[in-house]
Amino acid sequence: RLLAIMEPPQANFYTWAPELGLFGKWPAQDRVQGLEDLARSCAGQSVLDLGCADGMVSRYFLEHGAARVDGFDSDEARASLAKWVCRDFRHAAFRTADLSDWDAFQRDGHELRDSYDIVLYLGLHHHLPPHCRLGSLVGAAKRALRWFALRTPQAEFHAGGIAQALDAVGLTLTTTDGAGEQTGRGALYV
Repeated sequence: RLLAIMEPPQANFYTWAPELGLFGKWPAQDRVQGLEDLARSCAGQSVLDLGCADGMVSRYFLEHGAARVDGFDSDEARASLAKWVCRDFRHAAFRTADLSDWDAFQRDGHELRDSYDIVLYLGLHHHLPPHCRLGSLVGAAKRALRWFALRTPQAEFHAGGIAQALDAVGLTLTTTDGAGEQTGRGALYV
């Protein structure tokens, strides 16, 4: 039983962090590339991590002093893994939720705050069904008080109406890290 507690939950890892028992395809520093400035200013801030995957990005913000992180992923095993990866931080909660229907997500009582200082929408948008992408994007963006970060392929950003949808809610994003495009993670917009 003790060994089971020490082992991470079985899941599809995104991150290569052997020190945490994660053997995914991207080194931890690649997962947070482009988010450094945001993390340096997150002390005392609340963070909403939509599509939290294995929890490594949430952990990065917690290590930089985030006061609260709420993370959601559609895969129950990944949400459990995120809990395990961030187990040393008391102010982090991870849940399973379908983010493709934003209205249903809000109604389902997922203990969402009305707003967060930072909303992370990383690698999620292009995985949602096309007919509901903009609704989820706009719903997430409306929760951001200070910062909204989006990682998606540049082709999706330009063809998917993202800039126009965010402009309609008063947000303008600029590319801060295009290097992710070559690695398959997508470009980062903040």
